[in-house]
Amino acid sequence: MHPGSPATAPKDDWQPRRIGANPPTALVSLHTAAASEVLGACGVPVSLFTSDNSQGQREAFRRFLHSTVQPLGALVAGELSAKLEADVTLGFDRLFAADLSGRARAFQSMVGGGMDPGKAAGLAGLMESE
Repeated sequence: MHPGSPATAPKDDWQPRRIGANPPTALVSLHTAAASEVLGACGVPVSLFTSDNSQGQREAFRRFLHSTVQPLGALVAGELSAKLEADVTLGFDRLFAADLSGRARAFQSMVGGGMDPGKAAGLAGLMESE
C-alpha cells in the first residue's frame, strides 16, 4: 500500500459526510477567504461585493474600471489591431455612466479652481475634449 491510500488513512478520513444547511464555521471562513483571493487576483476589488454602502460600491466600481477594465481593454485593442492589421479601439464610455457623480464633482473642483468650464467638462469626461 502506498501512503495516502484509503487503507493507510484513519477510517474517519474516508467517510462521506453531509455538510447540510449549516456548514462548519471554518469551512465558511475558508470559502470567504478563497473568494476574496480569487477576486483580488483577477483585479476585482473585493469591496465591490462586500461593501455595505452604495458609496463604497461606487468607489470600488470606479477603481475596477480604471485599474482593471481600461488597461485590459487597451491590451486587447492592441492585440486585435496587430492581428487584424486594422486600427481597433474599444470604448468603455457606457460603463462610466455609473460614475457621473464623481465626474460632476471633478468638474466642480476644476471650475472652482479657475479652469475654463469647457476644458473642465472635457477633462472630467462630461463632454468631448477639444
